[in-house]
Amino acid sequence: MSRFTDFSGSYSKALLHDSLGVPNAAAFASMRTAFATGKTADFADIMVGSPGGGGNSKLNGPQGSLAFDLEGLDSHCTIIPPSPGVASAQTAAEQVEHYWSALLADVPFTEYATNALAGQAVADLNNMSFVSSAA
Repeated sequence: MSRFTDFSGSYSKALLHDSLGVPNAAAFASMRTAFATGKTADFADIMVGSPGGGGNSKLNGPQGSLAFDLEGLDSHCTIIPPSPGVASAQTAAEQVEHYWSALLADVPFTEYATNALAGQAVADLNNMSFVSSAA
């Protein structure tokens, strides 16, 4: 959050936003308070609404992460790492991979070894800092 002080790089679906789509600071604070306390009343007080209203003006089960299931694997014992930041090397590498996959959509996998465009994609991705540091 220190990088995007206007909360534009944070999850803010269904919160109040301005006409440019930047989250309202008070609405974002109300959501953070609810997640910090876990209290039902605080979740009810989250300031929701989007310009023009519509389907995105409602939260869809934000307390689901607080649920506890008595069947199967205990969800509180599993670990899901945090998503990479929007300005991270990992996110950049993933976006470049998506663009290359779009460019290679019509190239059969069986031709990747001999296709010049596929070769360029491999070279480009291998030169990315996230990919080369993960090897």
